[in-house]
Amino acid sequence: MEETVSILEKREARRRQAMRAEALRSRMRGFLSVEREVKEAVEKRDLEGIYRNAKKLLGNGREPVGQEDFGKFLGWTKGMFTLLIDVLSPEPSARRRVEKSVSALFSGGEITLEAYRNLAAEMAKMAELAKGDKSILEEVAKALELLDISLLLEKTMDVDDPHAMTIELARFFDATLNNHIFDYIPYHYHRQRGVGFEVYNRREKIELAVRRHRWLYTKCRHLIVTKTELKNFSPEYCDAWLGDADRNVTGLGIEVFKNLDPSALKCDERTNVVIVYPHGNTTVPVALEQNPKLVKEKGVNLMLTAFPKIEKDERYGCEVLHVLDGFTFLSKEDYLAALLASGLKREEAEKKASAVGSKGVLALFSFSRPIVAHGIFFHFTHPLRPEIEFVRAPLIQPLVWEAATYLKCRLPEMLKGSGIRTADQFNWYMDQTARMSEAEAKSEIRRMLLDFSESHGTVIIKPEKESGGRNAKVIQIRRDGKALEENLTEAVNLIYEISKSDNVVVQEFLKSYVRRLYTPELLENLVERFARLGVPVQLYRDPQTPLFSYFRQILVLGERGYEISHNITVIGTSGVANVGQGGLLYEYTDDIINPKYREDLRREITKASFKSLEAQRRYLRKHWKEILEDYLKIHPEFSERLNFRVIKDLTGFDNRDIPYEMGDYMPVFLVDENDNLIQIYDEDSERLIPLYDKGWTRTETPYPSASSTRRGGAYPSSTRRAAQ
Repeated sequence: MEETVSILEKREARRRQAMRAEALRSRMRGFLSVEREVKEAVEKRDLEGIYRNAKKLLGNGREPVGQEDFGKFLGWTKGMFTLLIDVLSPEPSARRRVEKSVSALFSGGEITLEAYRNLAAEMAKMAELAKGDKSILEEVAKALELLDISLLLEKTMDVDDPHAMTIELARFFDATLNNHIFDYIPYHYHRQRGVGFEVYNRREKIELAVRRHRWLYTKCRHLIVTKTELKNFSPEYCDAWLGDADRNVTGLGIEVFKNLDPSALKCDERTNVVIVYPHGNTTVPVALEQNPKLVKEKGVNLMLTAFPKIEKDERYGCEVLHVLDGFTFLSKEDYLAALLASGLKREEAEKKASAVGSKGVLALFSFSRPIVAHGIFFHFTHPLRPEIEFVRAPLIQPLVWEAATYLKCRLPEMLKGSGIRTADQFNWYMDQTARMSEAEAKSEIRRMLLDFSESHGTVIIKPEKESGGRNAKVIQIRRDGKALEENLTEAVNLIYEISKSDNVVVQEFLKSYVRRLYTPELLENLVERFARLGVPVQLYRDPQTPLFSYFRQILVLGERGYEISHNITVIGTSGVANVGQGGLLYEYTDDIINPKYREDLRREITKASFKSLEAQRRYLRKHWKEILEDYLKIHPEFSERLNFRVIKDLTGFDNRDIPYEMGDYMPVFLVDENDNLIQIYDEDSERLIPLYDKGWTRTETPYPSASSTRRGGAYPSSTRRAAQ
């Protein structure tokens, strides 16, 4: 399989290279043709003229942009950034860094995602130099708009395959919009990138996003309706599904029901479980696909609703969560009932419903009267987050537990005494940065990094309260014991910048052994799956593709106590990779694991899952006040409205407990490639104990008792917990 994939890749690569070379030559001609004109505009400090000339080359968003015009656009965009650097006047080292990023991205050649991210991050930091001047920040936002347009055109202008276009658009949205918070604002304006735009309130940030995404909206919508699978549907269908803000057409979904009688979906008889998330979230639709099955087997309505209300319900005599609308997949039977309730004649309704398969049909509906939510998935940035617990309906994550899942700095403390080892780490806190000068803070961060890297040459740097690997980065600090000065400086700057708005975790980067741990059949399958995504993987030929993996165990509280509901493994080609960032998800079954390690891994990862859960439950009971205090430092918008008190929900569940846990684990081998025992794990001290020194001389370390020591093939180390 690997050889076949490689031959096909080479043939396709040659064809693409020829086309790409011609396109880049044309692009470079355009870039060089405006060089003198751009230089003159920069010397005149004409920001508005530069921006206007760049946008003029793009047309109205519905016309194709040729490679030569794209090159000219890149030339003007480079001028915009060049002039902004002068206007904001960063200190010399920062200026050199930003100028390097500008030159790397705007050279007249290819736009890479890495170069885009580097410049976006640098500009978000540099926006702080505007010191709250909104006129200057508007110019920064214009430059960032041009940057986003550059990335969109680079990734879509030569894509012909409809499915590939869908993938590229999804990747563009993932790179530019923060879909992890409720308003979906661009990453540029989010405080995790920099605090320059914090002078804007929530409404002003949304208005800024609207101003700076007008052309992008038009272009993206045009690509969706002309270049993706939607090109096969009528304009009326696209309007109903997408809407069109340029024509004031509101898009509502595939099937729309207004003022639907809740009895059509038996909302007064079934259990209504609602997911309070934004409609554009990319994860939720996978869950909503289960609604027809849940209706049939469990009598559960599962639906998404974005803005429910907490109101007193006269039937219950207490406050409940009222749901005004829903978004989900309807079964054939529910779809028929909804059509009939909406006034469609039975013959026509049955004809439409007969075309619905087992997956159901995606529908959006407003209810003629509010329904009551009986179980709730709640988004952590929703405005009602501080109050939602007190309607006492079961929550998938009570606030204390949700807050704890973001506190990566506390993870070693949470698991201490459980017998489960966490990756070595040190923390750098916002408070430390706040009370030091920049020079003092960076000097101390540098010292701590150098000390830490004596034992761990490569580290992973993470914002404490981000999840999904967002803004995390793997950096090698030492090679063969020697510090890599450029990498060290990058790490220091990254930690310092993150710490302006969040605490920072610096962990040892645990090595993965994908080729050793999984079966050959699984490895061949992942080569094929990556190939379908356009990612070549070389398993055994040099240079071998780096592969990384971790295991995810999901524990849920049921009638018989805690049970593992899902066993998952994720394999990627980068050190920070979940499914949203290019990783492949597999169900973790014993048959995908090398037979030599199956029993050890299953036993130890199961034990680690339950032990870490119990340790965290104990920690929450004891430290819930401190957990909330830390959480509110990052979400100060909730502090005035949060009047937390210990309560039990209507099922008797304490809101300081854990109903659901999603833990990530990495196996650490205790044996070498020849299965010789080289280290042991002492659960009492939670330490890995080497049996030999670097010269392969037997150490004098006493052999701990068998009851406290793991001698098997692999031992799982808890690395992080995902919050969602």
